[in-house]
Amino acid sequence: MEVRDTDHSAHNAAMTLGFGLAEGIGTMARRVAGELAMIEANGSCRSASSLTARDVSQVLRDVTFGRRFMAKVGSQTWDEVYASHFVVNVEGWRITLYNDCDELDYCEECVSSDDENWCVDPGDRFGTDPVALLSTWEHQTLERMLKAL
Repeated sequence: MEVRDTDHSAHNAAMTLGFGLAEGIGTMARRVAGELAMIEANGSCRSASSLTARDVSQVLRDVTFGRRFMAKVGSQTWDEVYASHFVVNVEGWRITLYNDCDELDYCEECVSSDDENWCVDPGDRFGTDPVALLSTWEHQTLERMLKAL
């Protein structure tokens, strides 16, 4: 990737994050590369989703009401991830959520116990993400539960 002196948007983003230009661009590039590698390694985000955002939202809602059990996948806690993907297992459903500076932001993908999948699509309308379909109370409760894992 070539970096030009005229790349003001990257510079502004890096400075906002408290990085020098070279360090900020390098950090952002490593983050994006890591996320792409994770998607490729998991073979995730197949083109035809067989689950809907409502299906995934219902699973998350069931967790908040104690009807389903949720466990983290991996060794890192919610606080240790801080600004990246956090994967949980809900009774065989593998759900990837995005921790945005210690706040539950959105659902990246979900693979059900039957190997059906749902993936976020950048072209989707606002509010069609499974996390966005939760009520305020459900969202806050799920966030608290994630922090406790």
